[in-house]
Amino acid sequence: QGKFVGAVINACDGSLLRPKRKSTDGYMDGKHKRKIILPDQEAEVRLMLGTTDLVDVTVKDAVFKEEARAGNYACVATYPGFYDFFDPLCHLVDQKTLQKPIPMCPFLNPGHSRIILSWSAMPQDMDARIEVPSKRPGGGRCGVTYQHRSCREGEVRLDYDQTRGYGPETITIEGFGPGKYVFWVNHFGGYRNVRRSTNLDPALMESKAVVTYYTDLQQQHFILGEHGYVERDDW
Repeated sequence: QGKFVGAVINACDGSLLRPKRKSTDGYMDGKHKRKIILPDQEAEVRLMLGTTDLVDVTVKDAVFKEEARAGNYACVATYPGFYDFFDPLCHLVDQKTLQKPIPMCPFLNPGHSRIILSWSAMPQDMDARIEVPSKRPGGGRCGVTYQHRSCREGEVRLDYDQTRGYGPETITIEGFGPGKYVFWVNHFGGYRNVRRSTNLDPALMESKAVVTYYTDLQQQHFILGEHGYVERDDW
């Protein structure tokens, strides 16, 4: 038997999705995130092994702790007002505990997108970054980081920054302008660990990082080691 523990959270501010509590829909109301009241129900969380073996996970006040036989599960979650969550890497090992928050993405307006980065306990600080064309004519390019949290007059912004492992780190894009948008993941401080023999940061490579890209119509999952490319401390 393995243990699966964690919490169901809002990817846009890290708050627990507790019944009838305040949260955010991910959009701004002036300088502050717009507030909503959550429905009077818990999120539904399941572990899936193939298409037939399901484990219903008990959730109370957005927190869960479940035991199940070992296996290479995927985990799924649903909650009103949020897109269905899917993570293919909820693998349980005998006598081990898998701690994994479930960051859920609030519904988006048509044409908008959201990027959510998740990873394991270590390294503690991973950064989601994006470089976009400036909105000003001839303004060059603009980068969203933990130091510079928005571009294009707030159309592209870092909603949530996590520095204690697991994530999420969340970037919202309220529509695309002409030009190239480049997203990448950086292990903060990982340049100190890059090995000369591989030109790679081993902590980044072992992070089990997953990026989920949401639009109002679909979601795509990108797994470190399977998608994109890695150079030094960047994916």
